[in-house]
Amino acid sequence: MKKKEKTAIIIPIIIISLSIIGYIYFTELRNTPYKPIKYVKTIKYNSNSSIFNEISDYDAKIIKNYDDYINFQSKYNIDSNIKKENFEDNYYVIVFAENDYCGGSINGIRNVDYKESKVEIDIGYNGSCGPCPSEYKLYIVPLEKEKVNINTTIVNYKYTVENKYHCNPAVAYKPLIYLYPETTTNVTVKLLKTENLTTTYPKYEKEWNVTAYKDGTLIDNKTGRSLYGLYWEGKNYESSIKKEGFVVKGSNTIKFLEEKLSKLGLTEREANEFIIYWLPKLEHNKYNYIHFNTEISDKIMPIEVNPKPDTNIRILMEYKPLNKKMNIKEQEIKTPQRKGFTLVEWGGTEIKK
Repeated sequence: MKKKEKTAIIIPIIIISLSIIGYIYFTELRNTPYKPIKYVKTIKYNSNSSIFNEISDYDAKIIKNYDDYINFQSKYNIDSNIKKENFEDNYYVIVFAENDYCGGSINGIRNVDYKESKVEIDIGYNGSCGPCPSEYKLYIVPLEKEKVNINTTIVNYKYTVENKYHCNPAVAYKPLIYLYPETTTNVTVKLLKTENLTTTYPKYEKEWNVTAYKDGTLIDNKTGRSLYGLYWEGKNYESSIKKEGFVVKGSNTIKFLEEKLSKLGLTEREANEFIIYWLPKLEHNKYNYIHFNTEISDKIMPIEVNPKPDTNIRILMEYKPLNKKMNIKEQEIKTPQRKGFTLVEWGGTEIKK
């Protein structure tokens, strides 16, 4: 083959190859146009703060024009570099990424995906073994006007675990105590095996003293801080697989927990916080053995509450990741009745035996 003929063949191949590489690169940029989006404000949780009374007015709201953005910016003292000309091609959506439902630390916005009349904002976070910081991270996320129908588009959040912390199996993780008196009540809670404690929040010193409201809101009488629960973590007993329990596919974790936690007497809010905390540790396993222990918490960490609750629901989930399914008798669950002043506690631990 002559040199000119070779050159005539090679040049088109190079052009086509470069075109393909360029297309792939451009497509990748188009699929991830918002990385990274820096958060513009961290807002600490405080039930008395006006921002949390008004947050539902702005969370996932699409800002259509510059004037609306300026109003929002002024109201919440936001410092960002969005300019009037940015609104020529973009709308903006206000995103409050939640850190207070035990998802660990927020990493940032991973991606923005347009699906017909829905925009899905993927938020990355680190899994957590301990208590979660009570805060929101505020992001202002651009949306391409040509992909959004301002009258019909719905904004949804998707939380994706990026780093899963490996927890110590010798520890009972995330026991969280909720208190629901019938009327606003001053409540004292004492943990009776303090030698087993590894972490507490608020810091435990002889006792916790809180003002408890009917809706579950707690005010720490020492600091005045608003809480949604009392957190302790402690050395665990040696857990093992029982004769009864459940074997659940990791992919079926959400459906399973929603059903069983309801039967165990948890409200939707309590179950929501339980699931968000434990989901990263369960859903990526092929199978999980799960057993709900409703008696062991009183042995691991007996508590004394004054005034004494009429109803006590203390649940410790014991689980073990499995590579294959095993046959086991299904655990029978009795649903407690929540009557009068109710105490609820949930936690969990991994079985290593």
